[in-house]
Amino acid sequence: MPFKLTALQAIDLADDKRYQRYLTYLKDRVRCHTTDELLLVRRFFVEWYKAHPDFRSQFPDRAATIDALVIAGKWQAISGLQLDEIVDLCRNHLAALFTVSTVTADEDDQQQTVQEILATGLRTAIDGLANAVERDQFKQQIVQALEQNQEQITTAPFFLSVKAAPPTTANWLAQYQEYAGPKHNKFSISRFIKQHPN
Repeated sequence: MPFKLTALQAIDLADDKRYQRYLTYLKDRVRCHTTDELLLVRRFFVEWYKAHPDFRSQFPDRAATIDALVIAGKWQAISGLQLDEIVDLCRNHLAALFTVSTVTADEDDQQQTVQEILATGLRTAIDGLANAVERDQFKQQIVQALEQNQEQITTAPFFLSVKAAPPTTANWLAQYQEYAGPKHNKFSISRFIKQHPN
């Protein structure tokens, strides 16, 4: 960001014109990002919301739009996040990852972008851990977070043991595990994705 955070705290996002200009600025940061810029935007909004505690209740739609862009920025900057923030993204904001890809890539590249963000970001976070025990613990936390994720990721219901279930991340993983069994590999996930309607 070209300005100091303290100067930006005075921005009045209740003003329609300022809000629209800043929203355009944020969208540009998510598209043309560097990890440092995105982390600065995230830090700015933590402080900005503290300085403007009534904004969320007075402008819930604006706050939701800003929050979505900050979450998209977090996915883009995943390699620079703390481990607990990464786990939180996987547990509560996985669906936002698909929004990130539509903001940053052509529709043809959407799936690749999602995979690159997840694979590269998580690999960087895992590689940064000091030893195998920490790496295994973090991987397990990610798996548990995904298994707990209740966001809807499709409109069609899943069928687990011939019973309809909400189309959440956790249920998609459960359906895949039911399909592949305990001995799954990259070929079984590929077959599952190609053969499965969701």
